[in-house]
Amino acid sequence: MMNIRGRQGLQRYYFTENFFSMPEKVVISGGSGLIGSHLSRLLLKEGYQVAHLSRSIREDKSIKHYLWDVEQGKIEEGALAGADYVINLAGASLADHRWSAPYKQTVIRSRTASTELLVRELARLKIKPRAFISASAIGYYGGDRGDELLREQSGAGQDFMASVCRAWENAAEGVEEEGVRLVVLRIGVVLSPDGGALKQLMLPFRLGLGAPLGNGRQYMSWIHIDDLCQVILTAMRDDKMQGAYNAVAPEPVTNAHFSEVLAAALDKPYFLPSVPGKLMKLALGERAVVVLGSAKVSADKLLKAGYTFRYQELEPALQQLLTE
Repeated sequence: MMNIRGRQGLQRYYFTENFFSMPEKVVISGGSGLIGSHLSRLLLKEGYQVAHLSRSIREDKSIKHYLWDVEQGKIEEGALAGADYVINLAGASLADHRWSAPYKQTVIRSRTASTELLVRELARLKIKPRAFISASAIGYYGGDRGDELLREQSGAGQDFMASVCRAWENAAEGVEEEGVRLVVLRIGVVLSPDGGALKQLMLPFRLGLGAPLGNGRQYMSWIHIDDLCQVILTAMRDDKMQGAYNAVAPEPVTNAHFSEVLAAALDKPYFLPSVPGKLMKLALGERAVVVLGSAKVSADKLLKAGYTFRYQELEPALQQLLTE
């Protein structure tokens, strides 16, 4: 027996039980990015109707594209109508640009303004989505927390990355005032064969120049792209999931261990001395904290929610990613 609650529940009951079964609609901001594109393929495979919020119309038979303009605060009419879930992944890259003062503002605004726009448009809907799944990052805890095991209740950091994540999460909290279940995923380093961190980390190893970065003792909290997308799917389906969750694998590793495993997976030499931290800071500026900082992040809350990781350990994760 379905649990029918209010007008929203009655509408779902009418369509799914008494008329015909309609695929649930998932609207994704940032749908063309690394995570969004992988997630979209999974959702289509699972039978969902997928829509992207885009800055330009794209030809795609399987995914509906709706225009949105964050700067002007506009979303195409009907984009969110009938949405069962909204997945918020939009945001300018932290890794691809030097953190100048203007670009820092771009990074923050790309996350907060887009999230605020979604929250504002959802408030106008008479029938709300079942859940709003919003991305954040483990940068919430700060760029360098040493060996401290970081849980969801750990305090936020005080650096730039932490300020970005705090502002991002604060913007998303408005949906709760509209009665929409909110899940915030603090995402670790995403390992994917399609690009992102793994592609950048592999380059020196493929050239036979692989080595730990800095002292190599800094912790790296990672997650396989398949697990991340399955976590999002779980957060959609499990009505008991609410609030912040660390989206990381249960085995954080040091940079030295990651480098050693990656070299072995690529069958490349691993004998060079560490890349000095001072050199990394000279080359990357403030961004160097992304690779030199330490974040040992716990996945316990996600495990207690019942999620079973496909890739708990780094070695099988990299083997799968590099052989596909």
